[in-house]
Amino acid sequence: MNYFSIKKKLKLLLILLCSFVVTIISAQQNKKGLREQKKAFDIDSCINQFDLSKAESTKTGYLYWFVDKGFIDGRTLKMSVVKPHQATHAPHAHAEDEFFFVLDGTAAFHLNGETKTGGAYTSFYCPPNSIHGISNAGNTELKYLVIKKYAQTEKQNDTLLGIDEAISPKDPYNMIVAKDGSGDFLSIQDAVNAAKAFPYQRVLITIKNGVYNEKVHIYSWNTHISLIGESKEHTIITFDDYFDKINLGRNSTFHTSTVLVEGNDFIAKNLTIENTSGPVGQAVALSVNANRSYFENCAFLGFQDTLYTAGEGFEQYFKNCYIEGSTDFIFGEATALFESCDIHSKSNSYITAASTPKNQEFGYVFKNCTLTAGENVTDVYLGRPWRLYAQTVFMDCDMGSHINPEGWYNWSKKEAETTTFYAEYNCSGEGYKPKSRVAWSHQLKKTEPEKYTIETIFKSKNDTEKWYQK
Repeated sequence: MNYFSIKKKLKLLLILLCSFVVTIISAQQNKKGLREQKKAFDIDSCINQFDLSKAESTKTGYLYWFVDKGFIDGRTLKMSVVKPHQATHAPHAHAEDEFFFVLDGTAAFHLNGETKTGGAYTSFYCPPNSIHGISNAGNTELKYLVIKKYAQTEKQNDTLLGIDEAISPKDPYNMIVAKDGSGDFLSIQDAVNAAKAFPYQRVLITIKNGVYNEKVHIYSWNTHISLIGESKEHTIITFDDYFDKINLGRNSTFHTSTVLVEGNDFIAKNLTIENTSGPVGQAVALSVNANRSYFENCAFLGFQDTLYTAGEGFEQYFKNCYIEGSTDFIFGEATALFESCDIHSKSNSYITAASTPKNQEFGYVFKNCTLTAGENVTDVYLGRPWRLYAQTVFMDCDMGSHINPEGWYNWSKKEAETTTFYAEYNCSGEGYKPKSRVAWSHQLKKTEPEKYTIETIFKSKNDTEKWYQK
């Protein structure tokens, strides 16, 4: 082989190698630049007439939402995609709406019959009553967002989130939800959706004070999640679904939850969960269908079926919580311990409706709780059996005068009088009348309370099993 031929080939190889290295470096720089650009475009490239620095002083909450194609409900934060050489209609908007397109790529943009073109992160203002659509003139996928303008009271306090903040948090194990736009997310569900599936460490979602009008679903793969509110009084998750509104047949109750927890090892502290539908039938505030679930300093507000404790064999712990409702407002099959809780009845009805499985050792245990009632509420039963093997025990509880002297009701099931286990021990207050209780209920003997320690109830033999020590 010719010397000069070898030299030429080596030179060509060297050029190709250098070119490859430059390409890799350039790609990394572009990726970094793209992230920086995503963070920066929110004001400079979109709506520079609004002052983002005043966002934290906003009294009315955030005034802009990123929305997905076809949705304007403010809860979908994903980008939309237009395939190469295809077109799409943008999200439909009301006649009075104003909004902005933000394009990630090169595209032809149609507005009121006029064709415009734009490059990466070009934004277009769309006035009310505009006709709009996007066609992709390029050879690669085009991504786009729509930023929809909502009603406002103080223009200088408008807030806007950048794409990077809206889609992915800085730390997926430590996220902040804030209505004023100062956190990683504006809604609790968006933070849950951003959490890793089956994480190896706990995911902390801190929720700042505010009223969060949304349904929240902690999925089964969202294990080890903590929702920590700023305060029980002012961190409020609220919704208003109820049986007839859901209208999905005989089991519609189970679709009404404001918050549904299905991920094991869940923790919630310092927040309120409410169902505001009122006295309209079954309307759940919190459903817990998860094992080793812990709630501390929380309030659960509603009427019928406020709190559903689900899951055969599942263990759930409620500490220093406030629970209110009308009928069967604590119900379900889980083993649940309520310690130092306030249990408030809003009508003459029943507090508990346990459905303890036949072979489950414990159902509901209330320890050191206070039972209160609203004005004109004078006839409340401690419980009735949703299923035949219901177990409910009240220990060292203060019972108000609203508790019916008989204490327990068989729900017109004579058989339940021999299959249920309803008991009390060392309670106090005007409503505690052990001698007047139904004959088929129990007053525990002095040696029996030893069975109802937290370690025994939750079958924790050593410190590693004491999941309730949070």
